Amino acid sequence: MEPVSSSVSSSVSAGSEVDASATLRALRKHIAEGVQHAQKLAPVHARDVSLHECLLFLQKALVCLSDDPDELWLDGSVQIDWSQFGRRIKRKRVLANLGQKQLAELVDISEGMIRAIESGQRRPSREVLLRLLAAPPLGLRLEDIALDSANDGVVPTSWLAPHYNPSQMISEMVEQLNGAGGSLEQTTAYLDYQSAKDWLDLASSSIYLDAFSKVSALDQVAQRVASEAENSGLDVIALGCGDAKREIKLVESLLQHGRSRGIKDVRLFLLDISHSLLTVGHTNAREALGSTVKSIVALHGNFHDLAKYPLFSARDVRTRTRVFTMLGCTLANLDNEVRFFRDTLSSTAAGDFFVTDFTNAYAPAELPERIRQIDPLYVSGMQPGHRAWLVGPLQRYVRGLRDVEFVMDLNTDCSVRGSYELTYVANVTAEGSPARRRFAVFRVKRYDADKLEDCLSRSGWEPRERLAYGNNARSHITLGLLRRTSAPAA
Repeated sequence: MEPVSSSVSSSVSAGSEVDASATLRALRKHIAEGVQHAQKLAPVHARDVSLHECLLFLQKALVCLSDDPDELWLDGSVQIDWSQFGRRIKRKRVLANLGQKQLAELVDISEGMIRAIESGQRRPSREVLLRLLAAPPLGLRLEDIALDSANDGVVPTSWLAPHYNPSQMISEMVEQLNGAGGSLEQTTAYLDYQSAKDWLDLASSSIYLDAFSKVSALDQVAQRVASEAENSGLDVIALGCGDAKREIKLVESLLQHGRSRGIKDVRLFLLDISHSLLTVGHTNAREALGSTVKSIVALHGNFHDLAKYPLFSARDVRTRTRVFTMLGCTLANLDNEVRFFRDTLSSTAAGDFFVTDFTNAYAPAELPERIRQIDPLYVSGMQPGHRAWLVGPLQRYVRGLRDVEFVMDLNTDCSVRGSYELTYVANVTAEGSPARRRFAVFRVKRYDADKLEDCLSRSGWEPRERLAYGNNARSHITLGLLRRTSAPAA
């Protein structure tokens, strides 16, 4: 017969195990209820990073307390891409200056297992995953293994910038046009409906289409981006998108080259100050891309205020690569290229890309007479399509307009060395005005590609590609790819 003392001890031990199991089950239940409550709040407070972090920690707690060693997520809505996770482990390891053998020793598994996880050939067990999450040099977070599900449900397709008021902008333009003269802000050329339509007519002309028709250059840039992107998600942010036709071609190439490189989803953000152009661009993108991209969002606003817009979040920096575009020679719309790339884009992350095109200088900036002799704008004069577009606001808004004469001004004192600026100047005669009034209505720029790249590299953007883009001598356009380094040069 078993001794009484031993029987009592066994009974107490068994009772303790039962009590412990019941306590753990109760704890799991309470944490699960917390997860459910946080998940209900998350859509309401989508921009609250602290709530998002709380939800992640609660989910991690459930992982740690799970009865099933193979059960990783109790919330079925969370999906995991193990190939993406493997690439992220490799990137984190390299950034931490760890070899595969060192990481294997740190988490107490074989070097072969680390190699298999990084290549996506093996899925880590729950225990190994928790060790990787707990390894301080990697700095992994629970969200690093989850696919982005934040856009489930209703996804907004349009966003208005704070204080965006096109009626007020037109009123200010009308007031200036009926004043003593001056320089019109570049975006006024696209602002009202008719100006937008005139620009679209110009953009559909054979001369314009030929200038930007070298799709192979966009495809080559897309291939480079897809090969270097470090995350599975891409956000293409098109600044001054207009009709978005070139941006659409770029996205189509990114989708094509990204499939074999683990790029799972692409989001397209179209930003323009003209409501009319943005509507056309958004419609073109939806018709061309459809469901091949995760979302297409129209942003009404000014790209000079880019840092204020909802394109940046701590989560996106960690899980997505951003590709900014400024196509159609929109770079010339910048008042100061250095300030834009250094300051306006200061909230971008290391690894982000910038795709832009620009017209090359036809002669050195220090030779103004040579520029006047060979630059097509001087040689051929103002084209009818450009005149119809730029004269429109003057005809519609200048009171008592009698005559408009356009001349070309040359400015070689630009913020980027080696560049020069050509300005369309309208000399306006109106009833009741004793003298002609001078309005600088639009400007174009020509760049020395080497000096432009050197300038932008000092602002924290490293040149990656420089490709011929135009198909005729008049265009003389270059397509460039830049990538954000950690910080601007001192």
